[in-house]
Amino acid sequence: MIHILSDTSTMYTPEQGEQFGATIIPLHVTVNDRSYRDLEDISDDMLLDMIAEKHIPKTSQPALGEKIDAYDQLSETGEVLDIAMSSGLSGTYQSALLAKGQCAHPDRVHVFDSRTLCGPHRIMLDTAVSMAKQGKSIQEILAVLEKARDTEVSYLVPFDFGFLVRGGRLNSMAGALGGLLKLIPGIDGDYLRYFLERNDAIIIESFGVGGLPMGERYHFGEAIEWGINQGKTIVMTTQVPNEGSDMTIYQVGHHLKQYDSVLEAYDMTTEAVVTKLMWILGQTREPAGIRRLFYTTVAQDILYNESR
Repeated sequence: MIHILSDTSTMYTPEQGEQFGATIIPLHVTVNDRSYRDLEDISDDMLLDMIAEKHIPKTSQPALGEKIDAYDQLSETGEVLDIAMSSGLSGTYQSALLAKGQCAHPDRVHVFDSRTLCGPHRIMLDTAVSMAKQGKSIQEILAVLEKARDTEVSYLVPFDFGFLVRGGRLNSMAGALGGLLKLIPGIDGDYLRYFLERNDAIIIESFGVGGLPMGERYHFGEAIEWGINQGKTIVMTTQVPNEGSDMTIYQVGHHLKQYDSVLEAYDMTTEAVVTKLMWILGQTREPAGIRRLFYTTVAQDILYNESR
């Protein structure tokens, strides 16, 4: 029998893991010197509320003794495969190796470095559980996970750079960039206005190749006009990056392109736009300067030449 084990980086609670055949050990979250077991003592909503109140959470791997106990119990009836969060982001993998060395049956415990977290980590766990139920061997499961790890690329795109500023990962000047707004059906301009009021720049992942919802109920045009008048920088990008953006296809986009403070991402990825704006806003807030730097190619991030 093969037991699959992981932690709450997979976004599964221990109860959910038990339901489909995996052992999930909670990570630890510390806020104001109080420690919580992730997804047991504290929920996602509770954590976000604390962050909104300017508290800075810290995370840590499961206790070493808890891992050893889990390995001891599970290895009594079979092999154990622990799929750990990326060793580059957490000490969870190294802690698991220590636990393996101190457990009763280290030869039956296999620790796998996923080199990722959250969604991709969850998919790896799901795959391993499914293969174990099908009677696949540890070697077969590891071969599939290694192939997935070697071909999977993860991006972390913050939606509120204030979190990174408060956590010390971004200086306050670059953190003023603020927001990335991904349009979904039903969203209205009030969300855009909220972001614009709090940040110097906003990236909008638009519909199609550059469309915005129009009509009295949406207020997107009014929100953007307000932002322009307040000196905000607005970057229009697309949710179909393989096609690139083309704001001139839509009437509203054609109108907005006349403003220097409205930039179009063209063939840039959203990740490239986020990185470039942080770099630019650390140097200038002047619209012409922002536009010039934005359309300056850096490491082939944009192939479109606006002067063409």
